Amino acid sequence: MVRLDDLVRKMSEHGWRVTDQRKTLANIFLETQSYLTPREVYERMGRHYNGLSYDTVYRNLRSMAEIGLIEQATLDDVVKFKLHCAEHHHHHHLICVKCEKTFSFVFCPLDHAPPMPDQFTALSHKFEVYGLCKDCNQEPAS
Repeated sequence: MVRLDDLVRKMSEHGWRVTDQRKTLANIFLETQSYLTPREVYERMGRHYNGLSYDTVYRNLRSMAEIGLIEQATLDDVVKFKLHCAEHHHHHHLICVKCEKTFSFVFCPLDHAPPMPDQFTALSHKFEVYGLCKDCNQEPAS
């Protein structure tokens, strides 16, 4: 289980100043199991800090995603973020488009891809499958 201390340590390891605002931002993701839009995060942060800039919140979200504290996905054409899963091995995700639960998927399409052209070196990649989880699949249509 990920704790605030773990997130703060990773911020420090990347040379970040660990401010109260960044701790609050980390806590928002520790308290939330689902994806959050930048607007939702901004509104939650605004409950604690007057005069907070939306751009500052968004920049911090992007930076947190870059260092692996949170994950970014696009659901319904909206960028959303959630706490990075605790699994440390290479894997991808299945994402329910209804309830937004995520499931680890230990398969990588790059393992089965042809060689990269023109000496291209892949530095990172993302593979997500969108669908319905078992629970949402069994719900009667409304």
